[in-house]
Amino acid sequence: MAKPQQSVSEEQKSNESKNEADTKFTLHESQVGIWKLVVGNNVATNLFTEAKAVKEAVPLFLVLVANIYAAAPYQFLMFTLCQLWYGIEDAIQMHISSTLLHKIELGLSTKTVDVNGLAWSLAARVCFSVLAAYTQWCSTSVIPGLESRIRSHLDIMIMETKLKMDIPTSQNANKEQPVSSDEAWCSVKRISSFSTEMFRVVSQLALMYKLSHTTGSPLFALLCITKPMVSSLSQTSLWRKRFVAYVNNEPYKRMKALEEFTDGSFQQDVVSYGLRDWVISQYRQAFYALGNVSVANLFEQCGQRQTPIADIATCLLGELPFVYCTIQTIVSPSRFSVASFAILQDAAERLRDSLEAISSGVEDLRSGLAILKRLDPSRYQNVIKDGAMPYPILEEKSEKQEQKGMQFEFRSVSFAYPGSDKKTNALDDVSLNINAGDLVVIVGANGSGKSTLIRILSRLYDPSSGEIFIDKRPAAAYQVTDLHRATAILSQDSLIYPLSLAENIGLGHPACFDNQAMIEEAARDGGASEFIGKLAKGFETTLRPFVECFHHNISDNKEHPLWKTYESIEQTVDISGGERQRVVAARTFMRFKSGLVHFVAVDEPSSALDADGELHLFKGLLAQREGKTMVFVTHRFGHLTKLADQIICMKDGSIVEAGRHDELMSLNGEYANLYNIQATPFKESRDEISRSSTPL
Repeated sequence: MAKPQQSVSEEQKSNESKNEADTKFTLHESQVGIWKLVVGNNVATNLFTEAKAVKEAVPLFLVLVANIYAAAPYQFLMFTLCQLWYGIEDAIQMHISSTLLHKIELGLSTKTVDVNGLAWSLAARVCFSVLAAYTQWCSTSVIPGLESRIRSHLDIMIMETKLKMDIPTSQNANKEQPVSSDEAWCSVKRISSFSTEMFRVVSQLALMYKLSHTTGSPLFALLCITKPMVSSLSQTSLWRKRFVAYVNNEPYKRMKALEEFTDGSFQQDVVSYGLRDWVISQYRQAFYALGNVSVANLFEQCGQRQTPIADIATCLLGELPFVYCTIQTIVSPSRFSVASFAILQDAAERLRDSLEAISSGVEDLRSGLAILKRLDPSRYQNVIKDGAMPYPILEEKSEKQEQKGMQFEFRSVSFAYPGSDKKTNALDDVSLNINAGDLVVIVGANGSGKSTLIRILSRLYDPSSGEIFIDKRPAAAYQVTDLHRATAILSQDSLIYPLSLAENIGLGHPACFDNQAMIEEAARDGGASEFIGKLAKGFETTLRPFVECFHHNISDNKEHPLWKTYESIEQTVDISGGERQRVVAARTFMRFKSGLVHFVAVDEPSSALDADGELHLFKGLLAQREGKTMVFVTHRFGHLTKLADQIICMKDGSIVEAGRHDELMSLNGEYANLYNIQATPFKESRDEISRSSTPL
């Protein structure tokens, strides 16, 4: 009776903590256009939190700036000097203009012209204009080169971060909006622009303070900053809150799904199944169903005010400097001149514009800092446990030892894919032993857990519970990169890289990716050399080359030389599914040449191959068996099952039978049932052929 009481107590504690959490973190849901927005109200935005956010982003920004400087020192220095110039440009221009107008006004009022003073002031203004034009030219000529360098550097940073992720971490990161080099470059520009605007405002305020003394009071400068300050305080921003937003508008999601039919991946089905009209009609239906729902950027929609009251109020505040100047002119006309009034008006306009730019720039700054944080590779911690022990471990410190293959032991292993909505585990309480050098065949119906077991064996995922041992040591104790280096996976996915066929094969052994002799030998072993030899470019063929091309005014004249140039541009090359599998098989044989492979995982690699192709592939793999543990996943019960040291029969994520072929057939259980289902049609067909060939 004590145990149930304990569970009730734990449940009460859980409910109490949940209720406490609910009161502490209240969530507000709203629909913003196509976006479902869920905002938490537990974030207090103040100067401390803003300063903390900046402080957290500063180290990454400084590292980024240092790397940019190292990559393009000249362009970066020119860019920085241009930004500094923009910060003081307006203040210098207003000062020169003020001096020149005062001298002109003084000359007109006194009928005495200060020729030298006017000449120097005019010369200063002309030189300033020339310098401003030159700086603008420098900026526009430097920025494209700098942008190219920055984008390349950022692409490398993003690639390094993504390629270091293990599979579970990568899948989790894919839920976020991906950061591109475009966004990262924009963040650099936003932070740079905000810094420039701050510098500009400081210089303008200094000049404004000096000019405002002509009115007898610095109140004028204060009135100039009233509008942007009030406007900034009255704005709401998502960057000040914790939130989650996702698209939940079904018509919009439907439209995006249908747009996928235009990227070329499904063009064969579009043509052969006649899907064009259907796709367009369905897209139109989704478009009309979307109606007037806004698809605009989430942050833009959240920044829009519901009523015009605040806009009207801030607009009236913007007129205060002119009201003040007018009143002062009426009260003390002797203290105001036309030049002073014109300069003060110009100064007020520019200062207000600069302050408003800073006000809106705060949002850009928050956005830029947020993007920089998303670039921080430390945000992504790999899920797969990485040990310190190398693999393989050389016994007694000998330089060489006989390779025997990996030995595996599973103890009550269960696994569920992250984010899966299935009620059952992909693997459920699996225990097994695979001896080093064994040939193991895993069989079972679709969805029985065969491929999942392969992924766990290959340490692409860690189990949710249970223990795994490799060579009698905990799998988590080994360095993951060493285990992956000692593993060769030949799967049913038949993924072809967007590279040449030679590189597709060569990357099975990256250290020798350009060794043509090894590549050609691997292609022969994988059965790919024959069809590759028939391609115009042979091993240099790229199935899906990257092509970015534009043409204009040539479609109506196919005889024009430009059209021939257009047609000569490299195009996509199509090969059959079986040929793709042969290329992937060749990549695996190339991997064998590294001499490091101890474990081979073969997951339905021959689904698109004919019987001869499959036999050639399996014979080639078995020829490489020495020193390796081989695990095959297959639906086809051929000679492999009869050669296997162990057959593992799976059903609903569990192992229901394990043993050799004869042993399992004698049980007349799940394996025998699956085997007989495949064997019966062949036996009946063979008997029918025998009867038809018997003389009457």
